[in-house]
Amino acid sequence: MTQHRIMTILLFVCLSLCFEVAQSELKKDGDPCIYSADCGSRCCHRDSPKGSGKCVQKSMRGVRCYGPNNGDPCFHSHQCNSGCCYPGSSVYKAFCVPKHDKTRKCLGPNFEDFCYSSDQCHSGCCFNMLTTRNVPVCLTKSKGDKCFGADNGNHCALNTLCKSGCCQGPLYYRNYQSGICNPKAAENEECNLEPLGGLYNYCPCESGLVCEKDASRNMTYEIINDPNRRICKKTITTNN
Repeated sequence: MTQHRIMTILLFVCLSLCFEVAQSELKKDGDPCIYSADCGSRCCHRDSPKGSGKCVQKSMRGVRCYGPNNGDPCFHSHQCNSGCCYPGSSVYKAFCVPKHDKTRKCLGPNFEDFCYSSDQCHSGCCFNMLTTRNVPVCLTKSKGDKCFGADNGNHCALNTLCKSGCCQGPLYYRNYQSGICNPKAAENEECNLEPLGGLYNYCPCESGLVCEKDASRNMTYEIINDPNRRICKKTITTNN
């Protein structure tokens, strides 16, 4: 009986130590992460598909926690235990789902897999050809195909994937929208403070310029329909 009690106590101590070690290995807020399970807060967040994940508190407004389980938000199929990251209403809101059969199209690198940028595809071409649910797919690159790229003039799905940081659109295809990578707005060109519906109607200003309302023009109609629409102006500096 005494021996049994000693064994029970030792087992309890061992489990407690293992739990403490496991807890100490969990990452703290601000630490880089891959999955939400890596974090003490149980929330690994990314601001963009190419952005590195970091541990944050779940309670933060607008936070989406990325994990490998079904129902968790994702950007790539390899992030999911099921091997399938599937767009819900659009590629902007994809989730890990069970891969029921070979016909399900997941966000992946193979021919006819769903995609949002060409560097996701083995072929080097993510192309929107108004396919099922109007989501772009990986295709063999051929002349005339307008693949989703990062350079100015390329088709794009996200601002963060453009070198300029501006995917200007949107061109709507039911559940999906796409645009064109364009350079940032120069002085006196129209601009947006923030993207509308994911993409910019007008690109943000070049460095050294600010996006402000143009008092010399009557933009009442435009402001009502696009409250972020402004003009790029030079910053005013004063010499003391």
